Amino acid sequence: MSDRLVLLLTVPALISTAFMTVLFLLNPYVVRVFVEPIVSTLRFRIAACMLTRYFRRNMREGIKKIFLQKSFDKEPAERFLWDHIHLAPYLVARAPKRSAGDVLESCLFEIRQAIDDRVQSNNPTFDSLWPILECYEEVAEKACGTSQLDDLFMEHYVKTCLSVDSSLVKAVMVWGTNELIERETSKEVGKKIAIQLFNKLTSQPGRKLKTILGLVSMWHNARIQEAEQIAENSRTEANKIAERLERNFPLARTPKDFAVLIEEGLSPFVDSFDNFSGADGILNMAKSKFVLRSALKHLRDKHPDPDRSKNTDDAMMWLVTSILNSVNKKPERSAFLAIEACEAIRDLFPRACAKAMAEYLRLADPRLAQGIAVCIAEGYEEEKDKTPTRRFRLDKSNGKWKPAGQEKVDLDEFFNTGHHGINERRLDHVAHWINQRLDLHPAAKLKGLARFF
Repeated sequence: MSDRLVLLLTVPALISTAFMTVLFLLNPYVVRVFVEPIVSTLRFRIAACMLTRYFRRNMREGIKKIFLQKSFDKEPAERFLWDHIHLAPYLVARAPKRSAGDVLESCLFEIRQAIDDRVQSNNPTFDSLWPILECYEEVAEKACGTSQLDDLFMEHYVKTCLSVDSSLVKAVMVWGTNELIERETSKEVGKKIAIQLFNKLTSQPGRKLKTILGLVSMWHNARIQEAEQIAENSRTEANKIAERLERNFPLARTPKDFAVLIEEGLSPFVDSFDNFSGADGILNMAKSKFVLRSALKHLRDKHPDPDRSKNTDDAMMWLVTSILNSVNKKPERSAFLAIEACEAIRDLFPRACAKAMAEYLRLADPRLAQGIAVCIAEGYEEEKDKTPTRRFRLDKSNGKWKPAGQEKVDLDEFFNTGHHGINERRLDHVAHWINQRLDLHPAAKLKGLARFF
């Protein structure tokens, strides 16, 4: 439908609205009884329908530009996508209630197109799908909360995961249930999606995906009993490694010795962080997180207040650096899997992890640098859930980024450390990206929207 036709159909509705207003001022009874039923049909049933179709089409064209595998202003395609994935959830969050379903449907449609483009144009990798997974998470956080939008999101997510012709994409989306469950607003939706996927996945490759769902269920107490039974062997394998490490811990004289032992125990998993490894890669990453959580809890309980201990800080920083080194500047290795593994360290030793990542930022390739931004942002999101009164925002003052507000958290160490000897432009990018992830720069986002709409 042409823009001219839309305007021709809309103008009478606008004129009728003005006419109704005048009549109402002269005689409210006549308007209410005789005129309003007729005019409302024209105004809401025809004009509103035309406007919805007009804006929906333009909105889809705008969202499509975000996910196109082209560059704008000489920006690399993946860099451009990472910088603009916040726009889709921004649109969902600010959509009028009446059109929220249309906006969400348009966003999900273009996300699916982006997935299909990657499957058809080349071999997808974990790192190329990573920004799409993050976009799913952000859209879910903004959309979930009403039954209509919950059902729309669940239906799309399950259908996409089951129908896409790529085992690697399926593995990433199955792992995405873990990311959804971790967020307070999308927790219930994530659990329902996990249950639906478990019931509908078939064939031998589906068993590995069900194992991933079983591990996710164990972590989050989702109570998918059959999935947990399938994953029991994987949990037993990870438990044996963790128990072996804990038996060797008495031989370690310093916290750094603990870190060396843990790194050696993780090496079989970390060495398999291949960018094309599909379900096997996700499983190895999940097992490494399981080992890290168990071993680091043991270390934390053994040393009172360990995150304030310089020796333990040094040990955890060494461990984070070792994992990041295993994939840095190696395109065949997955930064996505490495960062996901590091999140287990961030959750238990946030200050040490933040400091290590800040110091590593100057060495990191673009994939890892973006992954560090994701890891720190998600850490702040968890802190935001714990302390909702804190104003989570990063402000730049005298050339330095500082977290706003008086309440400090351990992750603030990232910006306390980050200004020493690293690329200021890269730190600026991380800070801006975190602010946008936490939805703190609406004006900047509106400026970004102008590039597409």
